[in-house]
Amino acid sequence: KCEDDYDDGDNSHNGLLCANCHPDENNSECYECGQYHDLEDMHEINGHYYCDECCFYCDYHEEYEIGDYEYVEGYGVVCADGLEYGNFYHCDHCGGWYCKPTTTATDRWGSEVEICNNCLSNFYTSCDDCGEFFNHRNLHSLGSCWLCSDCYDRRLENSDDSENSSDD
Repeated sequence: KCEDDYDDGDNSHNGLLCANCHPDENNSECYECGQYHDLEDMHEINGHYYCDECCFYCDYHEEYEIGDYEYVEGYGVVCADGLEYGNFYHCDHCGGWYCKPTTTATDRWGSEVEICNNCLSNFYTSCDDCGEFFNHRNLHSLGSCWLCSDCYDRRLENSDDSENSSDD
């Protein structure tokens, strides 16, 4: 008997057992949270039983696991180990995980980042001269062209040079 024994004054002659100690019940204690659950609803991991709230099904390893995990768009739930060794990509803009490759771009602070397709189409544009992707805020408009700072400066220098040579 556990400390959850029930005492029923009317039935003091047959001490009642809690559902966890009753011989007809098939329950197990979750190794993580200590709650009792029907054994059929538990998952055995490394010799211990865990409830659904304390473990997760890793779609990468195709088994129940404990620990940290992330949702990978277009794939499912993946453990930290699977994220590191699988072919998954992290978007530095939105923080999401994807199974499709990301695109390298330059963020508004000038750092090289990996960007998912959704963030790429919403927040980044390719420079019309060099073709690299930059955050919208880092591009300069010159006529109908969108240019990164380097290409913009180069175009201005070239236009200054051509004006100076035409004056000669």
